[in-house]
Parts: sequence; C-alpha cells; structure tokens
Amino acid sequence: MSESANHALRDEAAHARLNVLEPRVAKLEVDRAVGEERFKHIQTSLDRIQSSVGKVVWIIITAIIGGIMAFIINGGLNGGQ
Repeated sequence: MSESANHALRDEAAHARLNVLEPRVAKLEVDRAVGEERFKHIQTSLDRIQSSVGKVVWIIITAIIGGIMAFIINGGLNGGQ
C-alpha cells in the first residue's frame, strides 16, 4: 500500500469520526443553551421570592413596632394603676 493510499484511508477515517462527533456536539450545545435559559428563569424567580420575603419581613417588623406603640399609648407601661 502506497503512502498516499494510506494517507487517504487515514483522512477518510478522520472524516468518519468527525461526522459522528458533529451531531453530538450540536446536541451538547443545544442542551447547554436550554440549561442556561432555565438557570435565568430560576434566577429571576429567586429574585422575585427574595423581594417578596423582604417586603413581608418589613410588614412584620412594622406590625410589631405598631403593636408596641399602641400598648405604650394605651397606658401599658403604667404598672397596673
């Protein structure tokens, strides 16, 4: 077998391997893009949840302070007179 025939066989084998790998790489690229979009959606949802939790905490703190103020204004600190 001549050197050029051997080289042609190696080229053909390399092309065959590339033809097998190309669809796999394309599928991996699509899977990664889908994963990135899911991550963005999850991150947006978590940001909304964090914002809502912050608002709820402020409402609770405000209610506690309001309750304490109402207690003091209604004479709760007079010592039972």
